[in-house]
Amino acid sequence: MDGGLKARSTRGAMPVDHAALHDLIARVSVLADDHPELAHVRLNPVMAHQEGIEVLGASIRVAPAPTRADAERRVRLAARR
Repeated sequence: MDGGLKARSTRGAMPVDHAALHDLIARVSVLADDHPELAHVRLNPVMAHQEGIEVLGASIRVAPAPTRADAERRVRLAARR
């Protein structure tokens, strides 16, 4: 995943729910970590407003999972959950 994030706002616009944006980014990060076969995730557009966010479009590309260098650490972390 390439991790590109582009934000655009209009001067004088109402404030947005930044916590909801941070939550979305965290959830996509966990999804990508839990499913290494996700080669690309694109959420476009994401509309942010005072009451939260809306994902209006999404695309996901799946590919064979790469060999992970941190497999042993991930097993230990999963055992603690």
